[in-house]
Amino acid sequence: HTSKHVRSNLQRGTRDMLQLALDQALPMISKSNGLVCEFGVASGRSIRMTREILTPEVTVHGFDTFTGLPEAWGNEPAGSYTMEGTIPRFNDGQDVQFHKGLFCDTIPSFLDTCTHEQKKQPLAYANIDCDLYSSTMDILQLFRDRIVPGTILLFDEYIGHQ
Repeated sequence: HTSKHVRSNLQRGTRDMLQLALDQALPMISKSNGLVCEFGVASGRSIRMTREILTPEVTVHGFDTFTGLPEAWGNEPAGSYTMEGTIPRFNDGQDVQFHKGLFCDTIPSFLDTCTHEQKKQPLAYANIDCDLYSSTMDILQLFRDRIVPGTILLFDEYIGHQ
């Protein structure tokens, strides 16, 4: 009973945090058609919550290897948190696009395939839960031209993690 209660409160806390962050990003999402991205999707729990919070016409982009950490992190060996290559499944009509691979490969590929109009889109919101400093730096460097005043960056490892 206790673990179920704790899990329920943690999930509600995560949803509340995502709701607060997305509320702040909504002006840029709606006025500038800003990008909504998640880096470090894993099982898809938080990207699913993000998708539920936003209106259906907003596309959410999820980036992950789905094969776990690409390198060791603290006591976690490379490959920890693997989904064994499996991308989370979503119901039809939920606009989620997944980009499978290392951020240093998938982000440039994603940005290269953007249409002329999409090339002007700022990064409105990013949930960054990739654990690794090197992966976080890849994201920030590759999106540097799209991170503008008003961009909301949510870092899972900001407090309480190494």
